[in-house]
Amino acid sequence: NPDPERSLNFDLGTRIRTEYVNAEISFYRNQVNNFIFPAPTNITDPESGLPVYDITQASSSFIGFEYNIQIQPAEWTVISFLGDYVKTKNIATSGPLPFTPPAKNIISLKFQENNWGSIYNPYINVSAKIVSAQNEVDPLEGISEGYTLFSAGLGFDFVLSKAIASVDLSVSNLANKKYTDHLSRYRYYAMGPARSINLKFTVPFQF
Repeated sequence: NPDPERSLNFDLGTRIRTEYVNAEISFYRNQVNNFIFPAPTNITDPESGLPVYDITQASSSFIGFEYNIQIQPAEWTVISFLGDYVKTKNIATSGPLPFTPPAKNIISLKFQENNWGSIYNPYINVSAKIVSAQNEVDPLEGISEGYTLFSAGLGFDFVLSKAIASVDLSVSNLANKKYTDHLSRYRYYAMGPARSINLKFTVPFQF
């Protein structure tokens, strides 16, 4: 029988748009009374061996920022920067909440063109996801190390029976980096996803 959550949130943001740059950044502070969250207990289920979490409530605060910057120095090049950071606090214990996400930054570079013959909107992109270590944790929660994941992709559109179809090929965790995601319930006994290759073929249907 949890009590209803009630929150008071303050946001402050700014946006910049020029011929070559689009940028947004926002800061926030959110106070949540009776915030519902899973708390670690140091208890292991005897049958599965998995950790047991207690769903509990506490007045909590969240302070952080988010940003998104796109720079287009040429018509065929786009450089993107985006990221976020949040600091949490369990007001009852004065410590951080469990499962607080670490700071994250993503840098990407995209090369694009209008068309190459019968191929339309071809592109190639590469990106790096930089995740910081998380040392501000609940007393019963383990810390996590930082990591960097590289990804790449390419794609294009083409005409298929008077419709525009798309092909997209992407590779995530390009270097096959071993890492653990701080937000994963499985991080104490399993690594994050290894290299993944994905091929997407999109065909519009008209009825």
